[in-house]
Amino acid sequence: LPLVTMQFVFTNSGTITDTKKAGLAKLSAKLMGEGTKALGSSAFADALEAKAIHISSSAGTETFVIELGCLKEEFEIGVHYLDTLLKDPNFTEEALNSIKTTTIGNLSSKVNDFDYVASNELKSLLFKGSVLATPSSGTLESVETIELSDVEAFVNTNLVSSKLIVLLGGDIDLEEAKAEIKSVIEAMPKGALSEVQNYKVVEKSQESILKKETQQAYIYFGSPYNLAVDSEDNFKARVATFILGAGGFGSRLMEEIR
Repeated sequence: LPLVTMQFVFTNSGTITDTKKAGLAKLSAKLMGEGTKALGSSAFADALEAKAIHISSSAGTETFVIELGCLKEEFEIGVHYLDTLLKDPNFTEEALNSIKTTTIGNLSSKVNDFDYVASNELKSLLFKGSVLATPSSGTLESVETIELSDVEAFVNTNLVSSKLIVLLGGDIDLEEAKAEIKSVIEAMPKGALSEVQNYKVVEKSQESILKKETQQAYIYFGSPYNLAVDSEDNFKARVATFILGAGGFGSRLMEEIR
């Protein structure tokens, strides 16, 4: 198919960097989805839609990703819009307040999502005192304190060429694609590459019981998982976690009990 997909992946730039204000990385990703300051959210979206171009941003635990998807014939213009977004994101108080309002609304609705509450409680015990102890989307209090200067500082620090890995796939010549994106990368600030910090779970076992108005019990447990991502034993660990319940009601554990 005459389609092209490209990802700009910025390493060590996800929620793991939210050491001061929880939720900053994810909120920054949402704000990067609000188009450019020159065009605004609606006009930028209309311009992309007219060419069947898709540009989105997301923040994972360790990475920040900007993805471009388009027809092969529109790749050049797609790269142009990506370049424009990187140079002139819609960092305005109006856009920020809109994103904060939506985020706070979503977080408020999760107060009675006891699966979400239990998961966060487990993380707060396992990684007490570290950035991993706080919800990746932030809390009502932390999101409220995020300012435009925080987002700008995050982007200036993390969306830099030193942290960049480019993934490209589809019906396109690799050398031609490199030539298209070279100017985009060269225009980006170089910044500095930083190592991903390794966080360990607490050594002492702990238990937390939260009583809520619900008929359903949510039980989360965790333990040290000292396995490198490139370990030859990774497949064994995947099978083991599936048996323990990662497969939901399709796991061997649940089938035996039921």
